[in-house]
Amino acid sequence: MKLRILSDAEDDLIEAFHFYEGQQATFGHDFLDHLDQEVLHLPSVCGIHSKQFGYHRALVRTRFPFAIYYTYDTDSLYIHAVFDCRKDPKEIADRMGN
Repeated sequence: MKLRILSDAEDDLIEAFHFYEGQQATFGHDFLDHLDQEVLHLPSVCGIHSKQFGYHRALVRTRFPFAIYYTYDTDSLYIHAVFDCRKDPKEIADRMGN
């Protein structure tokens, strides 16, 4: 299964990286390492996560409270967004099209 991180999700990751690097040196890299592990695991478990806003939502179970919104088909898994769970739920709903 191919893993495709869409441009909006890439932007989310870059924004989060810069936020965490601004908090303390290396936090941004720690964040990306944790997310990388979660993302690489997704193809083996895709579809088991509950849906929210029409997308599957995988919660990252690390010190970084993020959710990965994705869809999949027989060939590919598409990551549409990576949100900080502390964001205003309305902002997430607006972005995801609801």
